Amino acid sequence: MINLKYLFAVLLQIIFVLPLGAQVNKTIYITTPGKLSSLLTPEELKTVTNLTLVGKVDQKDFETMRDCMPALANIDLEATTVISNSLDYNANVIPGYAFSSNDGNFRGKTSLKSIKLPSAITSIEFSAFSGCTSLTKVTFPSTLKNIGNYAFDGCVNLTDVVFPDALSSIGDCAFYGCSSMTKITLPKSLSMLGDDTFYGCSAETCKIRATTPPVMRSGSLDKRVVAIYVPNGAGNRYQSAFYWNRKAIVEGDGNSLHLNIEKAGTLASEIFAAGVVLNKVNYLILEGKLDKNDFHVIKSHMPNLISINLSAAKMLTIPDSLFINKKLLNIDLPLSLVSIGNCAFKNCRGLKQLNFPSTLTTIGKEAFADCMCLTKIILPAKITKINPSAFKNCCGISEIKNFNSVPQTILDNVWEGIDRKNCKLIVPENSSTAYMTNKVWGKFSEVAEQRIESEYVLIVKKNVGGVVVCENNTLLSGQAITVPAGEVLTFNISPKKGYHIGKVIFNDKDVTGLLQNGNFKTNSVNSSATLSVLFVKDLDVQLV
Repeated sequence: MINLKYLFAVLLQIIFVLPLGAQVNKTIYITTPGKLSSLLTPEELKTVTNLTLVGKVDQKDFETMRDCMPALANIDLEATTVISNSLDYNANVIPGYAFSSNDGNFRGKTSLKSIKLPSAITSIEFSAFSGCTSLTKVTFPSTLKNIGNYAFDGCVNLTDVVFPDALSSIGDCAFYGCSSMTKITLPKSLSMLGDDTFYGCSAETCKIRATTPPVMRSGSLDKRVVAIYVPNGAGNRYQSAFYWNRKAIVEGDGNSLHLNIEKAGTLASEIFAAGVVLNKVNYLILEGKLDKNDFHVIKSHMPNLISINLSAAKMLTIPDSLFINKKLLNIDLPLSLVSIGNCAFKNCRGLKQLNFPSTLTTIGKEAFADCMCLTKIILPAKITKINPSAFKNCCGISEIKNFNSVPQTILDNVWEGIDRKNCKLIVPENSSTAYMTNKVWGKFSEVAEQRIESEYVLIVKKNVGGVVVCENNTLLSGQAITVPAGEVLTFNISPKKGYHIGKVIFNDKDVTGLLQNGNFKTNSVNSSATLSVLFVKDLDVQLV
């Protein structure tokens, strides 16, 4: 039989416990600025989490929200007007230190998560939100023209913000240390960026709508930002503007080229024949043979190159210093690659990911030094030589997977600058002891074993009438990809305009009828395989 007294006691506990984590909403109409504190009860000052204000506010009201409302998380000021009642600030501005202490320590209101700013403000003053470490979202009004020095300094959880078109200046350190900002899009009216404005942000690219380059300081954008997307027709102005010209400039969506170099040494002439200027190439896919003349073109005459696919290029070696200081965001290495030269990718700060081919045996001295955005690397089993400082100062690496069961003999400076206490090292089964007792490899605090499955090669063949994509990678005709045993792959097959899919063959079997919305899904791959795709012109007649 149910104990009713016990059940009633449990229900009472639920009723009184739930409000502890509940949201407390409050909307207040303020007719006299500076009176917010008197319009809230002592209990409301302690417990309100979501506050909407309507009417007139001044600095005293900001002080109330900052100092007297410890639970306040979400604020809506869109329907308020900021009134000036002192000589310290003007009307229609967010006052300095509005949600931050003014004792020089930049301690912000850590409970604040989101805020909608008043619809008529024109400026956010010095250190208004400094140190608001829980702040994730700010809604700016269309009237905003200035964001002051240190305005959002240290807001480490602030994500991508939308700047209004009227914004003309962003001050020194305004978004310093906002490490959760992964995208920066600047408005067309912007005319000035201060020192270290976005230093410490995680974005690798910046999009700007202004056709005239704003005044910029050397540290306005973090060193991670390697590419700037500018309006069509504005590229030359940015390439000649001070500090902007240190970045890769991409006009509009950028210029893409896909070339098959039949004769080594003809890359420059092939690009010219395609009607593209060398310094305007942003995305490049190369097949065929390359020599030192082609390498010189890539290294010295293509400053705005941000992506290059060499997977189908016939190359055994990446020459010394070929891509040093390049603004690369992506590289697909040749599938036949055996060695990577000294300093080949040194200071490529935009590179996040590397896929080494299974044929690779040697990585040169300082080959990837200062590639600070690299996060994970996989070392194939055939790699036997990793030269000094190969990954020096790759401070973003958090995981290394080494497929070699025998630890390579390397110098300690290969991993200099990597936090080996927090970087995970994954090695083949039954080899962890060998790694942990190694003088260099043993400095990794976390070593884990993983079964290394067999890998197979899948070759893709297609004609020019469409594209084949696997795992967001566009595959070239003749390209070989490595596939772990047992993996299932999905290929998206898309004909170009004027073409249709004629036939799809997988391992000598016609699988055209198995396509669903252009997608072909394999069974578990347990052997090497070939995928052949025939695209046919719409007016062509296929002969059987």
